[in-house]
Amino acid sequence: MHQKIEMAGGDNIFADLATQYPAVDPEAILVKDPEIVIKLVGHANSSIANGYSVDDSSSMQDLRGRMMSRPGWSNLTAVRNGQVYIISNEIYGGSHFFVGVSYLAKIFYPKLLPDLDPKAIHQEYITRFQGIGQDLDKHGVFVVPEVD
Repeated sequence: MHQKIEMAGGDNIFADLATQYPAVDPEAILVKDPEIVIKLVGHANSSIANGYSVDDSSSMQDLRGRMMSRPGWSNLTAVRNGQVYIISNEIYGGSHFFVGVSYLAKIFYPKLLPDLDPKAIHQEYITRFQGIGQDLDKHGVFVVPEVD
């Protein structure tokens, strides 16, 4: 996730960890007190319904709620400001990573990028370049809470 966070203009508070997919000590999160928390869900989190075939965001919302109610997390800046996001790997990994990066940029800088519309970018990608006729306003769950 580090490279994509940087592409979107973010600052990965765990960039100094030696492995690509580190196991982060929960206490370290409390110490670092992030302004924004991003949780990626996908194949490894198969119990969390997300992606193109899902229309109900409750599974991702439940995960977000569980994360925000972890012991000590009520003191995190991200939790106090409602800046905890769950993102589907279906828009974050692979050749379509730029879709996820656009969502991250909007999350990180909503006032600086008022005209950035990640959902429109996503819709154009699947319609124009993938030939998929799915209407993202009607089907699919990719980011919780939704990004305006």
